[in-house]
Amino acid sequence: MHCRYFNFSRLRYFFYALTVHELLGRNIRAERKKLGLTQEALAAKARFSSNYIACVERAEEKLTLDGLVRIAKVLKLEPYILLVPESSKSA
Repeated sequence: MHCRYFNFSRLRYFFYALTVHELLGRNIRAERKKLGLTQEALAAKARFSSNYIACVERAEEKLTLDGLVRIAKVLKLEPYILLVPESSKSA
């Protein structure tokens, strides 16, 4: 099969790898829920809108480094923890 006929975008369905933004969003959601925070509560404490937090968790918005630090502070985590895949955390 020639490369020009192969749809490489379909590979994602076979070898699902998260983008950095998807990973970040999933980790933020998981840590927020561990603390029992709503999106609204996290947003208020980190000085964001709840809509923005929802979009970050769905990887529809790109989080800045400053935003990452603000959210990590509210979640009582070092910012890099939010960038580590779940499988690496338990190892």
